[in-house]
Amino acid sequence: MNHYCIGRIVGNDLPPRHGKNQTYLNLKFILDNEPEFENCTKFWIVNRIINTEEETSIINLLKASGQSFIHLPFELNSYNLNWDFDQKLNYIIQLNHARNILIAECNRKANWTILADGGILFPAIGWENICKESHLNKERFFKITVYRLMKSNMEVFGFNASKYQLENEQMIAIHASSDIRFDETVAYGRNEKKILLNQYPKASLIDFSIRLCDLSNFGFISHLRSVQRLTAMNNLVELADRLYNSRF
Repeated sequence: MNHYCIGRIVGNDLPPRHGKNQTYLNLKFILDNEPEFENCTKFWIVNRIINTEEETSIINLLKASGQSFIHLPFELNSYNLNWDFDQKLNYIIQLNHARNILIAECNRKANWTILADGGILFPAIGWENICKESHLNKERFFKITVYRLMKSNMEVFGFNASKYQLENEQMIAIHASSDIRFDETVAYGRNEKKILLNQYPKASLIDFSIRLCDLSNFGFISHLRSVQRLTAMNNLVELADRLYNSRF
């Protein structure tokens, strides 16, 4: 058994918050540039991607790179046009459900699950801090800071954290012996991760991980990101509704 498993979820692009093919491009960047860490495996979930061409490209990239993953398809037959907005969004994305599956899979592979978003890259220096904390931590849970790139993914090279924006949201590490799980009734965009993080206000906070670019001009401006998130969620639900109506 490995000591660590980095688990990531890749899902739908969310324009205008995300650029075109952002999920695929950031995935490829991580596969090409993230170091292979000692005593560590990596695992992915391909989560309910509506665009089948984008989904196929992502799956083929993971296969070509020899990555282990689970595919959770978007199944139109299970979608209900009469659901309210949150119910639709929770079915389309179901991020907390995917996170819990990821934790279970990683627990079978390693002592520690390092749970991250699909666009998170772990640099070597940040990984050293994670390893140190995993050997000292008694709470079986800790948080990892995230710095956001603002112009180009190439900023990873020669990265200096003091020059970048620190996000309010953190990634998390969970020991296999912990029973920490996410509330699957909470929809994406409704503080679905923060609800869990707030239960552990005294958990250790370790530097650091890097969030790759949103590939949109204003992705790093907080008040515009809030507008972008709402627009992106509406766009995704509307896409699913149109797809449903065109088929049935």
